[in-house]
Amino acid sequence: MRGFAEGRLKSLFRLHRDHLCDQRWIVELQIVARSRAKLQNNPARLGNDQCALLGDHLATAGAIDQRGEDVARINRHFCLLAWNGAFAKTRFVTPNATSRLQGGRLVTIRAAANGRAFVFVRLRLVCSRTSVLLAVSKICGLMWRFCVSQGQPGTIAPPPGEWAARRTLWTAWPSHEHLWGDATEQARTEVGAMVRLLAKPSPATGAPQGDRIVVLAANEEAMKDAEAALGRAAHVVLEPFGDIWLRDTGPIFLGKGADGLIRAAGFRFNGWGGKYQLPNDDDLAARVAVRAGVELVLNDFVLEGGAVEGDGEGTFLTTRQCLLNPNRNENWTEAKAEAALARALGAKKVLWLDEGLLNDHTDGHIDNIARYVAPGHVVCQAPFGADDPNVVALDAIAAALSVMTDAAGRLLKVTRIPSPGLVKDEDGDAVPASHMNFIIGARTVVVPTYGTASADDAIAALRLIFPDRDVVGSPSSAILEGGGSFHCITQQEPELEFPQ
Repeated sequence: MRGFAEGRLKSLFRLHRDHLCDQRWIVELQIVARSRAKLQNNPARLGNDQCALLGDHLATAGAIDQRGEDVARINRHFCLLAWNGAFAKTRFVTPNATSRLQGGRLVTIRAAANGRAFVFVRLRLVCSRTSVLLAVSKICGLMWRFCVSQGQPGTIAPPPGEWAARRTLWTAWPSHEHLWGDATEQARTEVGAMVRLLAKPSPATGAPQGDRIVVLAANEEAMKDAEAALGRAAHVVLEPFGDIWLRDTGPIFLGKGADGLIRAAGFRFNGWGGKYQLPNDDDLAARVAVRAGVELVLNDFVLEGGAVEGDGEGTFLTTRQCLLNPNRNENWTEAKAEAALARALGAKKVLWLDEGLLNDHTDGHIDNIARYVAPGHVVCQAPFGADDPNVVALDAIAAALSVMTDAAGRLLKVTRIPSPGLVKDEDGDAVPASHMNFIIGARTVVVPTYGTASADDAIAALRLIFPDRDVVGSPSSAILEGGGSFHCITQQEPELEFPQ
């Protein structure tokens, strides 16, 4: 819940099934917001643009989702406004309470006097699960526009670099023993260690001094286990999901647009090309966006967050093996992919590598092979040991990066750190272990280690790159059994800096 101050917003959100129809959901949402700036123009009414925006957006938010499903009826829907203590209540009325809402302003809101405005919105929607989540995220976006925006809505800004100031780091607790088996407890231990290293809890109080971390737990047992393990180091919430890979199933938080707002981008998720499709993964991005209180911009193509790596300024790295794979988006070309990334993520230039690591079920996610550490500066791996299974691929990656230029025209600076070398699973097969799957925190960089001799050298090299942060290694072998590491299970939400 956000603090209630000028230009700030509070929201309460409850989602539950309609007892009359198991396929429909009821959301009860309450939002309180206070505008940062004084309302302009006519002192007797809310500014025309904001009035139209409020009425139109609440009328249409989530009314019809991407699949064209019929969403519903608004049972109770009104807005309470206060200007310098003078309250006015405005009720939103639909011509037909069960009709499909397709647009049009429902109300004109007038004010008694000029000044900063308080807005109180309470509504109850009955609709499909996907639609209700999109509706709430859009309404949250609307309220942020009311609180903060001075520009035009609908602008897309690239996600900030991972090193930028953030409001929250989202992650998840291993929750399903049928997926993790004997590795469940060790995976939880490894996730807990990562969280504590990033949060840097105070020795005196246990409260975080580093990152503010929200940990999703998919069931009651996992939530109790996470709360016991983490204490005050993180905020644990009950939120169903398929598995912990939030980098791919969660939203990608965008940068501050020209209108001063942060949005989140959502995409279709198909289980890494149909390999692992689990319940509650396909709409997790919308649910995280609702919890974050930001608008979700839904994009109708498949993309995982681990498939793209941005510099915060509009240049993105990716691989042909993943993004052009027909198991993601059929008949995609580089040109089609670049156009889609420009629309969805504000990409100005896309830099293409060929393939990722051996036996990587993600089909070559970029966050396992090359990472931005600053604009114009990329880190990748060098082979470690004569039996490193990725010798050819790692050398090809470094050679390709060394001649690339970014959207600003800079020739990339490329730093290589040792790979873990050959790491085998219990069947003796090589697994895609990578020191590149580090997570950059506000005060700490946590590097995954796998018990190999290369870890110390990799950590030492990264310490030279991040002199303002503690760079520490932490075991990740159990998480790797599930298919990834620390970067794969996290997603950062940038801080919104309010205009003065």
